[in-house]
Amino acid sequence: MTCVWVKAVEGDRNMGGGTIGLLPASDHRLSGRSSWLGILRQRSRDGAR
Repeated sequence: MTCVWVKAVEGDRNMGGGTIGLLPASDHRLSGRSSWLGILRQRSRDGAR
């Protein structure tokens, strides 16, 4: 079985695209932290529900 990422790159090349190489780098500064908890905390600080 071929890796799905290999298939995606091959398919992109076959369609004449270059989108796979243009993806921005991931921002890992908040890695391991809960995103929804941060949103709830911000809302409670702002007084919104």
